[in-house]
Amino acid sequence: TNISSVIRNASGSFLFDFTMPDGSAFQQFVMANLTIIGGTDGCSGLNFKFCQKAYMSNIIFRNLVTGVRAESMWTVTMERCEFRDKNTVGTGRHLEMNAECNAWVLNRCAFSLPHDSTDFNVTISNSLASVSFIGCLFEGGGGVQLSIASADLLRNIVLIGCYFEWMNRECLRSSARVQGIKGVTIIGCYFNAWEKSTQGYAIDSAFIDGLTVLGCYCTRYKTGIIAQTNYNLVNYLVSSNATDSENIVQIDIGHTEKVSASAPTTGKHVRGEVVWALQPTATLHGWICTQSGTPGTWTQFPPVAG
Repeated sequence: TNISSVIRNASGSFLFDFTMPDGSAFQQFVMANLTIIGGTDGCSGLNFKFCQKAYMSNIIFRNLVTGVRAESMWTVTMERCEFRDKNTVGTGRHLEMNAECNAWVLNRCAFSLPHDSTDFNVTISNSLASVSFIGCLFEGGGGVQLSIASADLLRNIVLIGCYFEWMNRECLRSSARVQGIKGVTIIGCYFNAWEKSTQGYAIDSAFIDGLTVLGCYCTRYKTGIIAQTNYNLVNYLVSSNATDSENIVQIDIGHTEKVSASAPTTGKHVRGEVVWALQPTATLHGWICTQSGTPGTWTQFPPVAG
């Protein structure tokens, strides 16, 4: 299939419904240079189920309840597509990825102005694997929401060089309450909260096993880059991230470590943080935060036995 056109004031449930009624998969799907503008009655754009090897580029989705909804869709590339001005009718998202949406690459796509300031631009749910956002723009509301049920396994979500601008919610949020998200990698991203937002964290990491956050910059978020929200975060690597405020911690779970000539005297810190002495001696190896605060209470610790 190869489609190229402009469609205005579209109406109905989905303008293009590519669901295969017999459960068979269609392949080699191509859609390019298309603009879809929804009408006032609440129209959605594209619905896919049982599709393999799809390529979509230069598509603009405007004023739609849901831009793209996909299930059982494998090996997909989306390039330079734009989702914006979501229709206020209904509660869909710009992009909804459901079970078995495997091997997706979204390159330089833009997602902006979701349903309202508390909604997310993209939702990824149920069991699927390998979804990569590369150089994508997110503006307003929340960025990407990960959601799974008890029997699901969501694997390998990657964000590289993405730009999150004027956000009202988390840039990435795990709404999981079971340990089923395996492998989330975030590298070189920019997190910018809306100046009037009260959002505390750029990333909610609940129940993620294998989280890597490297070389990111965070501004205007109130508390920190990453929140564990009292749920299990295991096997994580968080390093070399920067913020615009000493009151923003990298990760609010009490296990950050760094090297310094003295214990911190400024900034917000949490119980369990460790600062190793830059020039350790026989009687000084570093300091540990024993009470959260600004700067918190720091206690010198003696040499480790052996």
